[in-house]
Amino acid sequence: MAVPKRKMSRANTRHRRSQWKTSAPTLVQCSNGACREQKLPHVVCPACGQERERRVVDVQPVVRDHAAVALQDEARRAQV
Repeated sequence: MAVPKRKMSRANTRHRRSQWKTSAPTLVQCSNGACREQKLPHVVCPACGQERERRVVDVQPVVRDHAAVALQDEARRAQV
């Protein structure tokens, strides 16, 4: 097993570690004309459940309107 002969200085250690970084993921638009959400390439769209013009997964519709979310919360509270 290889063992370092000398202690590596902080500067050399930090210089080496500065190259070890992450990159931003590549995002593409969904091919569904009605969706056009940003998604990872070669992955099923989380918004509509399609990949390459084919429905792969049934997805529940996501409510993005804050007023609609507030109305749903009120309806849940009224049921309790």
